[in-house]
Amino acid sequence: MSAQFGHKPGIVSDPATGFLFASRVPEGNPSDPSYVLPLLDKVQKAIERVKTPQRPRVHSLAGDRGLNDTALRQTLHARGILTVGIPKTVEPITPNPSPEEVRDILTEAGLNRQRTPHQVHLACACGYSRPVVESHIASLLSRGAGQVRYKGHPGATVQLGMTAMAHNGAVVVRIRQQCLSKRAQKFRRLLGLRHRKINEINNPKN
Repeated sequence: MSAQFGHKPGIVSDPATGFLFASRVPEGNPSDPSYVLPLLDKVQKAIERVKTPQRPRVHSLAGDRGLNDTALRQTLHARGILTVGIPKTVEPITPNPSPEEVRDILTEAGLNRQRTPHQVHLACACGYSRPVVESHIASLLSRGAGQVRYKGHPGATVQLGMTAMAHNGAVVVRIRQQCLSKRAQKFRRLLGLRHRKINEINNPKN
């Protein structure tokens, strides 16, 4: 039978662009924490294929309150991933933590020597509210993911994959046209990303 989009898919994306790096539609009806690690494993496999001096890394993870699981948090911390974007209560996450709050976050996760205060601030900026995630979902909905019309788990996976590709295509166009939202521009500044001129991309130096 048909299932509404958003029932149990998992999505990993970049806050600075909205680019989706991985998606997963678990079969059946698992609990939210159960599909986080398999989704991150897909991202890690993709990262391992990147042949650059500095490979990208997942520094933090944001999700809804359904991911507030002690075992999951401990596993993510063991992987060096901050979890400040996973709320523990209904209270909003602090977008601009104080130095004391930053220290407490790093101490609680045991990541004082692996993560920097700047990375904590970036994680809080990403995780304190849902506009980033909601905008990605709205984009997927507009591209045909509102209703999974194919029967069965394989069909749902194919349809979500196709809409994710369409979404990413639109993201690439926005980046080339410099049509990023103010929020995306803020994240790019925090990440130290610079805009490359189109002629630099089309005519790379030898």
